[in-house]
Amino acid sequence: MFFPLDEQLELEDKPWSAAIVKQAVWLSGIADFELAGEILQEIGQVNISTASIWRLSRKWGERFKALEAQEQAAQARMKR
Repeated sequence: MFFPLDEQLELEDKPWSAAIVKQAVWLSGIADFELAGEILQEIGQVNISTASIWRLSRKWGERFKALEAQEQAAQARMKR
């Protein structure tokens, strides 16, 4: 399956899907890395180490934040 945004962001963090990477990074923004891993294991049945979540957050966190800001700005412009 082809996802243009995934290609644009160069999401190639195997063995996880882009959705798992996004969830791990998002969770690390609201919980510590260990708890984020526990949540992913409990809720999503995803085994991902604390170190992997840290690495993914360092790699993708700012990119996702910038993308979210762009989307919010676009939505605000459409409301005008």
